[in-house]
Amino acid sequence: MSDRWSEQAAAQQAAAQRAAAHRAAAEAPFGNREGDEPRPRPAGRRKLNVVIVVLASLGVLQLLYLNYVESDRMFVLRREVARLEADVARLETERRGLEEVAAHAADAAYREALARKQGFILPDEVRVVTGGAGGQ
Repeated sequence: MSDRWSEQAAAQQAAAQRAAAHRAAAEAPFGNREGDEPRPRPAGRRKLNVVIVVLASLGVLQLLYLNYVESDRMFVLRREVARLEADVARLETERRGLEEVAAHAADAAYREALARKQGFILPDEVRVVTGGAGGQ
């Protein structure tokens, strides 16, 4: 029976030593324990780190590009809004002028004044054209 106990004790001690070695390796994965030289990283892990850095860099570049595109779109839309607001103001002024003309549609004197502004003359009038200030 004592042999059996000693075997169990030896197995438990070996398991405890393996667990302690595993904990030590997990705490210092690159050989930072006293007297140890640093262990090199596995090649697969180095490749994974490079892939992660490349993907993160591409993600940052994509975010910068999207920021530029959205900023440009915002400036273009602001210019377009300003142009359209100016068009609306011009059309409102034209509408008010046309409403004034429409309000005086029944007034013969007003219609005659508008026609004269456009260069029309009555059939019995004679048009006289004079030269400009330079004698032309």
